[in-house]
Amino acid sequence: MTRKLVPSTSPYAPIIGFSRAVRVGNHISIGGTAPIDANGKTVGVGDPATQLATRFKGLPDVRYSDDRHWISGNMVVSEWLLTGTRPDGVRVKVRGCDHYEFRDGKVVRKDAYWKIVEKP
Repeated sequence: MTRKLVPSTSPYAPIIGFSRAVRVGNHISIGGTAPIDANGKTVGVGDPATQLATRFKGLPDVRYSDDRHWISGNMVVSEWLLTGTRPDGVRVKVRGCDHYEFRDGKVVRKDAYWKIVEKP
């Protein structure tokens, strides 16, 4: 089957390493917040620590703040502000939120939404 990566139009996509969506056959996965290497392969499959370490190489001083959280039944929303400095010295400021759905004590769905607060 052919694999197609749909890149994000964000200037931060190549820095933090993700695709907006991946299509294989008639299956489409949207979000793609795990880092992807130069060959289009997901880094650290099954290893969240490696994925996070790779993701934040592009923002070594990354910081989450201004967080708020809501729980309603099996849904959780987490709102946050991400700030950091790219290796080239450009400051990054992004506001976002994550939506989680739980079933039997496990995350069965996670969607992330964010927007750039200040452009480089």
